[in-house]
Amino acid sequence: MKKVIHIINNLQPSGAEQMLFRLISNFEERYDLRTEIIVLRNNNDEEFVKEFTNLGIKISFLEATNSLMRIQKLNKILRLAKPDIVQTWMYEADIIGGIAAKLANIKTIIWNVRSVRPAYHNLTYLKAVGLLSWI
Repeated sequence: MKKVIHIINNLQPSGAEQMLFRLISNFEERYDLRTEIIVLRNNNDEEFVKEFTNLGIKISFLEATNSLMRIQKLNKILRLAKPDIVQTWMYEADIIGGIAAKLANIKTIIWNVRSVRPAYHNLTYLKAVGLLSWI
């Protein structure tokens, strides 16, 4: 059984979050996965969170006030959990989760960049994403 940890900004019933729900609900048993979710922010829809917990998915809410603290806490959690795969969802989780997973020596890190439109994003941010993709 492989252990997968998904890192996402929040759990609201929107695009990436809905895709995460579909992925977990269809793949958990079929591929013998043990899945957990770590949520970076605490602005979540309680009913949507219940849909995940009804599937038996463990959800942890990261309590941290800034990005550096989030990276440190995630690194500690990932070192203890020792997942086979870390998959990140949405830009903030991609960067923070990607760095924390790399520091925790996770071998398989998957970024889920669903829609990149450079004209709508800060150039510094896009450069950071490009740089981190080489790590």
